[in-house]
This record gives sequence, structure tokens and C-alpha cells, in this order.
Amino acid sequence: MRQETGDMLVEPAMTVDEARRAVQYGFDKGIEAYQAGNQVIAVGELGMGNTTAASAIIAAILGKTGEEVAGRGSNISDERLKHKIAVINKSLDRAGFSGKKNNDALTVLSEVGALELCAMAGAILAAGAMRKPVLLDGFLSYSAALLASTINPEIIAYMIPTHKSKEHGSQIVLQALGLAPYIDIDMCVGEGSGAMMILPWLDGIKSVLENMNTLQEMDFNFIP
Repeated sequence: MRQETGDMLVEPAMTVDEARRAVQYGFDKGIEAYQAGNQVIAVGELGMGNTTAASAIIAAILGKTGEEVAGRGSNISDERLKHKIAVINKSLDRAGFSGKKNNDALTVLSEVGALELCAMAGAILAAGAMRKPVLLDGFLSYSAALLASTINPEIIAYMIPTHKSKEHGSQIVLQALGLAPYIDIDMCVGEGSGAMMILPWLDGIKSVLENMNTLQEMDFNFIP
């Protein structure tokens, strides 16, 4: 497995086979996590510069431009944002993606993807294979979720979007997936923080479903 991608401005980020193996790696790790007894997994990621690849992935799949999907990521300046958008658009042009949608996830990953986003998409697919929920957290995981949904649209039923990221492209992806996040407290890109916040909610919901009595069980003699 390679340790870094190629420069998507001038060449494919990786080969299709490398993309496939990176997705398989994430899938295998997801399966291992569930088989170890976990009932839910969370995907989040902390990196520098990979919101550019995530934006390019979203633009390629949904037929958008860099202007439509790119955000400031780690709070970059106006000048750096213009550069980021230019990199995305030029990369889309080089790959032949500009102005059209592309539902071939492995081709998109090979041209403008990132290895960690391949693995995240694989882990999300593992949730569907195990019929277990997966917590999405922030812009990067939403791009991985979009990738996973192009491979298996039924995977969307297992996704739990945790928080509303400030990153502009997040809203476009969530709308495309038909998902609404549960937490909106003006958080930025994520890195797993929203997923950690929602875990106690899941415990509370489980407790309510298992332990709360109904009106009939409490026998209040309530007459409607």
C-alpha cells in the first residue's frame, strides 16, 4: 500500500487497483470492529489539506464546481481559498470530470481521491454489510459517505450524520444523501468530535426503549 497520493493536478492520485485496496482495507477494519463486539462505529479524520481532495470528490460525483463545494477547511485566507478552488477545478478538468456527474467511485478516487477517504468509505460499507449503524462526523466523512453510497445506495439507511459542519460542501452532500444532522452548534469540519458527542444520546435512547413503561403498563386508568 502506498503511503501518499500523486499530485492530482498533473496525474491520477492513485491507480484504480490502489483505490480498491484502500477501500478494502477500511472495509476489513470496519468488519473487525463489529466482530469485536462493537454495535456502532464512528468515522472521522484529522488531516491537513485533505478537504481539497474531499471537495474534488464531491464535485466529481455530483457534477459541481470547486466554487460550489470548497470551504475554508482550517480557516484559510481568501487568497488561499481562491487557490484551493483553482486546484480543485484544474484537477477536475485534468481528470475529465468537469461539468458532469460520475458515479464510478473507484475512478473518482483514483483520479482525485485520498487514501484515508478510501478507507473511510470502506468502513462505512462495512456497516451496511453488518447491518449496524455508522456515525458520520464532518465534511471528510460526508465525502466518504457519498462515495460509499455510489457503491451501494442502501448503505444510506445505516448512516447517522452527527453534526452540521460549517464547511459549505457538507450541506450539499447531506442534501444529496437525504440526511439531516442531529447537532448544530456551529462546529467546523469535525475530526470525530460530533460523533463523540452523540454517543451518550444513543445510550439514552437505548435505555428509554428498553426501560420506559408505557401508559398501559403503568395502569393510570387514563380515559381518552
